[in-house]
Order: sequence, then structure tokens, then C-alpha cells
Amino acid sequence: MPKASGANPGFAATLRAAADKLRNNTDAAEYKHVVLGLIFLKHISDTFEEQRAGLEGQAADPASDLYVRDPRARYAVLEDRDEYLADNVFWVPWRPVGRTCRATHARRTSALAAEQSRLRGLAKFRSQK
Repeated sequence: MPKASGANPGFAATLRAAADKLRNNTDAAEYKHVVLGLIFLKHISDTFEEQRAGLEGQAADPASDLYVRDPRARYAVLEDRDEYLADNVFWVPWRPVGRTCRATHARRTSALAAEQSRLRGLAKFRSQK
């Protein structure tokens, strides 16, 4: 079993206990769907954050084509969906950092659902060709 990072030793144990609790209440055939979904969400979140960090660096670098002088205007570069899609990175709609407001969560959930619906339609279109 991999060792937990030194950042928060109790977190790995808590996560393992939560997974065991979920596994006990879920049929094995269903559990794989839950786990695969979580792995996919983790993957798209990590690749999005990696791309966003790269865009932040490029927007702040005067030698870059994406350079924006005004730090507040750099936000527009970070929220440009095409910058992510150009590198085949799943675009994650705006999400506040550190907020737990229900209205914000509802907006984010509906934005993700709309994106999923759009992609599902695109996949059907491509399979018909």
C-alpha cells in the first residue's frame, strides 16, 4: 500500500475509512462505476489545474504571446475555454475557491451538466459520420 504524504497523515486514514464504508454498502458491480467516475473527475480536475497554472505563467510572462499587462485582465485568459480545448483539456466551468454557497454550487453543477450534454451531442454527431 502506498505511504501517505507527510502533509496530513490522518487524511489518508479518513479517506480509506470512507472508501471502506462506501464499499460495504455498495454492490461490487456498482462500486466500480463510482470509483471510475471519481478517478475520471480527479483526472480532469488535475489536468485543468495544470493547464490553468501554465496559462497563468504565460499571461504573466512578457515574452509570451499570451502576455497581458494588467493582472486583473489576465483572468479573461484563464477563463477562455478555447485555451483549454486547444490542448484537449476538459474545460471545468468557473468555480470559486473557498466558498460553500449553495447557489454557487448549483450554478457550477448546472454548468457541468450543460458541458456534459454538449459533449454527448458532439460524440453522437461524430459517430454518425
